[in-house]
Amino acid sequence: MMIHLKSASMSDFLTRRNGEAVVPTIRTALEQGDSIVLDFNGIETALPSFFNAIVGAAYPVKVENLPGRISCLNLDDLQSSAWHTAIENALAFARDPDEREARRRAAVEAIIES
Repeated sequence: MMIHLKSASMSDFLTRRNGEAVVPTIRTALEQGDSIVLDFNGIETALPSFFNAIVGAAYPVKVENLPGRISCLNLDDLQSSAWHTAIENALAFARDPDEREARRRAAVEAIIES
């Protein structure tokens, strides 16, 4: 299933809220065994929180299979980096509960320090 983000009533600046808006479509497609292609043509900015929401939608799928089930087109270098980071974090969290806790603590500490 191809999702053209620009024509899916998305702005050219994607946030977590935009990611959450497409989650039901993605989750339904994955539950039906479909693969997803997200087309970023015309999207200027996609925040890491957008990619995290998309990865979170994929949890009906084994995290190890995620790269084969959801792919992206027309990402710029920064968007591509954020996408791959979201995937890598999900894989690390799935494999190692200690890693998950260490990253959670680091995030909390960063918030407290700021």
